[in-house]
Amino acid sequence: LAKYEEEMAQLREAKDRVRSLTEQLEKPDNATRWKLLGVDEAMQEAGATLAAQIESLHFPQPADLQARISELEERLNAKKEQLLEKELVMDEVTAMSDQIRKDAIGNMTQSLGTATKVNEQSHTLTALSRRLKATVSELSVFQANAMQLQQEKAELEQIVADARVRLERGEPPTADCDRKFEEFMHKREEAEARREAQITAAQQALPGAVKTTAPLRYTAYIPDIPDGLQIPVPYSAQFPQFRPTEPGSTMRFIRPPERKPLVL
Repeated sequence: LAKYEEEMAQLREAKDRVRSLTEQLEKPDNATRWKLLGVDEAMQEAGATLAAQIESLHFPQPADLQARISELEERLNAKKEQLLEKELVMDEVTAMSDQIRKDAIGNMTQSLGTATKVNEQSHTLTALSRRLKATVSELSVFQANAMQLQQEKAELEQIVADARVRLERGEPPTADCDRKFEEFMHKREEAEARREAQITAAQQALPGAVKTTAPLRYTAYIPDIPDGLQIPVPYSAQFPQFRPTEPGSTMRFIRPPERKPLVL
């Protein structure tokens, strides 16, 4: 904190010093900051007063003034030439900077177009890479299938060769050939029996009968009457035949109850 206060005091002193020097520089009473034309320089360097300098002032003659004017005009012309040269240089620099700016803008536009083309090519390359990967995957699958088919072909050729050898020896082509033939003949006989049964049922059907696949529903029942005639009695309209519903697919989640032994 003490160091900070010391630095602030030094800063205030520097500001006061700058303000004092500025006032001395701008004050017209300070004769050391300017000089009269035509006054002897030795007198000015000796620190003579302003009144003494004015008394010793010698007004220049017209020839001196003309020479002074000529000198100033020459200096002015030289400055104008330097200014003209600088303007020419500035014009050249401006033209070069404009050209560089145009080239930069053109290069920027060209760079933008190039970047756009690069992005398009990058997207195209990515799409081609994906298609190539998919094609390679499909090729791998096809190669695996081809190898499997080749293996199956070799197995079938071996089976055919074995079958030919067994046929030459008078044996069945394969070990389970008889069983498969019996199964085929059994299925064929069953199909023939079903077809004949359908033909017979169609021939025995009553006139006007309708073919249906609905389950058979009984319309009468035999009453349980001891010593009575066992004649079927039709169901009434109020009490039709009771048929329990078929168990649904959710019954597989229900565990059947365990039957307990009957204790007498």
